[in-house]
Amino acid sequence: MRRSRLPFFVIVGAAIVIVVAVRVVWPNVRSDAVHIQLVYSSEKQSWIDAVTPTFNTAIHRTQSGRPIVVDTQALDSGESMNAILQGTEQPTLWSPSSQAWIGLINTGWTQAHGKALIAETCKPVVNSPLVIMMWKADAQKLGWPTTPIGWADILTLASAPNSTFRFAHTRADDSDSGLEAVISMTYAATHKQGNLSLSDVDNASTAQFMHALESSVVAYGDNTALLSSEMLAQGASFVTAAVGYESTVVASYSSGSDSPLVAIYPKEGTPMSDHPACILDASWVTDEQKDAANVYRDYLLSVTAQQQALKFGLRPAAPTPAINSPIDTSHGVDPTLPLATLPMPDVTTLRAILDTWKAQKRQVNLTLLTDVSGNMLDNPDKFPAVQQAITALIDQLDAGATVSLIPFDEQTHSITTNQPVGPNRKSLENKVKQLVVGNGTNLYDALDSVLKTTQTDPQRINAVVLLAGIGDTGSKRTLNDVLADLNKTPIAVYTIGYGAESDDNTLRRIASAGHGLFFHADAITVQQVCQQIATLF
Repeated sequence: MRRSRLPFFVIVGAAIVIVVAVRVVWPNVRSDAVHIQLVYSSEKQSWIDAVTPTFNTAIHRTQSGRPIVVDTQALDSGESMNAILQGTEQPTLWSPSSQAWIGLINTGWTQAHGKALIAETCKPVVNSPLVIMMWKADAQKLGWPTTPIGWADILTLASAPNSTFRFAHTRADDSDSGLEAVISMTYAATHKQGNLSLSDVDNASTAQFMHALESSVVAYGDNTALLSSEMLAQGASFVTAAVGYESTVVASYSSGSDSPLVAIYPKEGTPMSDHPACILDASWVTDEQKDAANVYRDYLLSVTAQQQALKFGLRPAAPTPAINSPIDTSHGVDPTLPLATLPMPDVTTLRAILDTWKAQKRQVNLTLLTDVSGNMLDNPDKFPAVQQAITALIDQLDAGATVSLIPFDEQTHSITTNQPVGPNRKSLENKVKQLVVGNGTNLYDALDSVLKTTQTDPQRINAVVLLAGIGDTGSKRTLNDVLADLNKTPIAVYTIGYGAESDDNTLRRIASAGHGLFFHADAITVQQVCQQIATLF
């Protein structure tokens, strides 16, 4: 009898282990679980990633008793809005960074479907004020932290003779911080802190103010996280100041950067990103999913989840907990600011602001310097993928951009120079399709030639996108020659290491010296990388 009990207890013990293990992942494997999808702005990804697994394993239930599972995806608000309008994303719950996006998506949805997509009053789940992120030493020169600083001071700094001020913010049509940046600029131009009207936006002085600020922009982009991470990685040589969020400044203190960032809350006032969580009134959302979304949203507003938000530098939306560390001066921010929170304008005024920005944004004078050496023949799909990627990049550029197409092998070949994209987009794309593969890779000579012959335009972002699949094989110029030249030129250089044989270390050094960014790509990812680069302009 004793011998027969041992297997029994082993079996029972194993069963208990299995039950416990299943319980941990149970909501994800139960066939009766109610799945909802949250698509949310990437600024709060650390928080959502921290609290959602806890929610799922706690086995919350709908009113009918079914367990709830939340699947999440982080996308910039403009990107997610367009994806929902196009039908490629169908979330249950949508949480952009700001209420501004709700009016925009409802307008687009109503035009297509005859009714609003969001019928409810959305509940904010966290708050984070928009700030100008600046290196502490540069901010102190402006009087930080005792002297209030605003957009007018940034404009004075940017427009000073022989100014080395380098400014950046993300695209207003794609990114949360970019949209709120141009809203904040518009308020500053009109000297108002509310009741912004269409006539205020259409005023010539508003466009002039925005144009002057945009003239100092060295890069845009569609991702606040990428912008801030590169700012920390490269230091003041990349940008002097950039628009971001208070939470981004707080997070920078755990990044290991030697130079601290501080938050400037524009004295004219600044928007507060309230991160509304909206249940969509869409055909793909069932009543039970709406019930489940309400349960999850209430969980996000619970004291436990709000305390987690605070740890990531996000201000609680619920009454408790109170704001405390790390939202404090030791992390470069001030919990008593901003003194004035700017309200979101109505949809018509907001669209006018976006139109003004598109007209005043700094255009690019772009050179596409592309490796067409023999290494591109290693894989039959390698060079066609590059051609498709460059075509996609050109297709994404503004009509006001100018493009030079310069392939190189052992020689540098100028195909087109300073061609306006608007009337020549198809012609440029056809020329890319006609590129042929050559021989060696005189990378340094090619880049040296471009740096010396490019006709720079001080009114534009002057940039080179250099794609190379292998290191230099025969240039007369050296890497040190090129790096020295980059320190003397206003041209920013963005590099792409393509494929397994690319000399990524060299390309990374070139991008750093050229105040640009480095990317690595292969035949699968090169188009995505090129489209990411296109958003910078």
